[in-house]
Amino acid sequence: MASLLLVLVGLSFKVSVVPFHFWAPDVYQGAPTPVAGFLSTASKAAGFAVLVRLLFIVFSSPSMMNAWVVILAALSVATMTLGNLIALTQRNIKRMLAFSSIAHAGYILIGVVSVNSDLGLTSVVYYLVAYLITNLAAFAIVAAYGRVAGSDDMTAYYGLSRRSPGLALAMLIAFLSLAGMPPFAGFIAKVFVFAAAVDAGLVWLAIVGVLNAIIGLYYYLTVMKYVFLYRSEGDEVPLQTSGGFRLAIGVLVAGILIVGTLFSPWFNLAATAAQAMLF
Repeated sequence: MASLLLVLVGLSFKVSVVPFHFWAPDVYQGAPTPVAGFLSTASKAAGFAVLVRLLFIVFSSPSMMNAWVVILAALSVATMTLGNLIALTQRNIKRMLAFSSIAHAGYILIGVVSVNSDLGLTSVVYYLVAYLITNLAAFAIVAAYGRVAGSDDMTAYYGLSRRSPGLALAMLIAFLSLAGMPPFAGFIAKVFVFAAAVDAGLVWLAIVGVLNAIIGLYYYLTVMKYVFLYRSEGDEVPLQTSGGFRLAIGVLVAGILIVGTLFSPWFNLAATAAQAMLF
């Protein structure tokens, strides 16, 4: 039990699970935007891969499994709720995305604790893929616009839809996917983790997840309000972005749409990857 607790503390810090999340907002805000994007995606995915392998292989006895399911279910509720509620108050877009990333760690934990469902690990892998593509797109857009605006404050996004309709549309798709709206990747990923919880008999946890997703929708749409409805001085000047940024954002946005609509082949790949993680 002592070794289980120490492992959970270490890996919870790695993937920004409450109450070991305190480093994430300051690091995301202070780091260069590409570095923050890497920390929120590749680093988190690797952390969850290690966590799943340790829990399902090393701590797989019935008594240990019952213990960490209870612990992680409680941490999932705390992580989703705290991440979303604090994100509501943020005015720096990178800090907001940091607390959003914390909340998403809570959603992923729903799939981890759904050990009695065949969907459990598959939903975790699928969610990580969808989240990685979506969050990389969000940070790529923030990086591209931040170079021109010189600020990560949300007020700097006033009138973006007039300066660059394409970038504003890409931002809308990425943020709606993070919020879990159809037909984007984030929606089907949330459907899978919530379905896994219901299948495992954790209906209450799925309900908490749905309620948190509704809270999260508010702060994502707040940013979209600034982008599409607000105006600022000079917003009629077209925004110039490099070809590399346009290509990267275009590929990621296409990935969000493909993973969210043509999900059957990706689900099968996620199932294969989930099985491989256990051996």
